[in-house]
Amino acid sequence: MRSTEDLSTPARIRDAAIREFAAQGFSVGVRAIASRAGVAPGLVNHHFGGKAGLQDRCDEQVVRHLLELKAAGELDVQSIAAHFAPAEDGPLPYAAYARRMLEHGSARADALFDALVDGTRRTLADQQRAGAMRADLDVDALAPVLTVYGLAPVMMPGLLARAVGASSLDADALAQAAQTLAPVLQGGLVAGR
Repeated sequence: MRSTEDLSTPARIRDAAIREFAAQGFSVGVRAIASRAGVAPGLVNHHFGGKAGLQDRCDEQVVRHLLELKAAGELDVQSIAAHFAPAEDGPLPYAAYARRMLEHGSARADALFDALVDGTRRTLADQQRAGAMRADLDVDALAPVLTVYGLAPVMMPGLLARAVGASSLDADALAQAAQTLAPVLQGGLVAGR
């Protein structure tokens, strides 16, 4: 990972904003973001045209990063857990930012959800073609529902951790949740079918 000293001023401001928005929500002020980035507040306006422009740039970065991870098959338990409550100098809190973004609602949040649904749909269709999934399941109907369920770690990390008896959502808690759900996905809940 590059140090913050290696980043350009706009990148430092963007990364500081991702951390602040993830931690405090989108009502956080420009001064707090500038302070975290170690720059004067006027540079936010200079580089991004204001807070709205900065938020747009952050949204773009988070969506791009998450979709790149998903496309590369790297959106797994370890990578998701790393983006919830990282250390100050650790990975950016993409999952926490995405939660704020999806809660807040925006065209970019809708685009992120739609892209995740499309990825889920492609994965399910590939699994059907490979014979790993029942051919009679409606992939188009199932993809958005599974995507919503898949967003549980992002949208409700505390509740998911609690549901598996963990104090916080880390890689072990995510693995436990997946292990608990696996029999349902493999065999269903209804007896005698």
